Amino acid sequence: MPIRVEVVPSPEQTTANQEKERREDAKFRIERFTAIFVFIYATVAIIQWRETHNTYIEIQKQTKTQRQEIVGTFAAAIPNEPPAPREIGDDINLLHDTGIGVNFRNVGKVKATHFYAIGTMMREQLPGYKAIGSGTVKESSKSQLRPYEQNGQGFVDTAYLSFDTLSFTKEDLTRLHHFREVIEINGYFQYEDGFENKIHEPMCFIYVAVPRHIYPASGTGTGGGPGGWFLCQDGKERIDNALRGNPR
Repeated sequence: MPIRVEVVPSPEQTTANQEKERREDAKFRIERFTAIFVFIYATVAIIQWRETHNTYIEIQKQTKTQRQEIVGTFAAAIPNEPPAPREIGDDINLLHDTGIGVNFRNVGKVKATHFYAIGTMMREQLPGYKAIGSGTVKESSKSQLRPYEQNGQGFVDTAYLSFDTLSFTKEDLTRLHHFREVIEINGYFQYEDGFENKIHEPMCFIYVAVPRHIYPASGTGTGGGPGGWFLCQDGKERIDNALRGNPR
């Protein structure tokens, strides 16, 4: 039978072991406290970051809105105005003298810069809009267009596309007024609005003279009705209505 020997630790060893256990317990408590503190700090930091980020986004939205309001109020603005003369009558000599033109003026509050416009005038046969001839192309450019209402001499800062009409004949006007032809001007213009925005505007107008009576078989008409310049989409709807026998 083996002999069992029980080792009794000395008082010094007992004290050392107890001290070691206290140190390990203190270390564990410190580590757990540190982990909890880091978690709380990280959570608070995330919440603060989200609040700061949301505030930043809101400020950006407000700044963008304010900028849009300022731009809308003060930026250069050039409207898409119909050509002149507004109505083309029967006087061919008058049409030769005036020609057909598109005017551009700045109705905004600051000057427009780097203005450029290009347009093509075509005579077109109805129905079908078949081009008559090759058309006339005109360009216009200006380094600046000051606000029309402020410069005191609006005509100085007005840009033009001027189309010659000397090739028009009396017979051409008759076909225009009898709904056999239309005149179309299309192109675009662009400029900078004073707030680092480059504005590009398409331009398309069509001159329509819808007679008061239309012969359905031929699509032609007599008894000159109202005529004028329309945006191309609106004008062609007007033409379609007239060709269906419902002029308006």
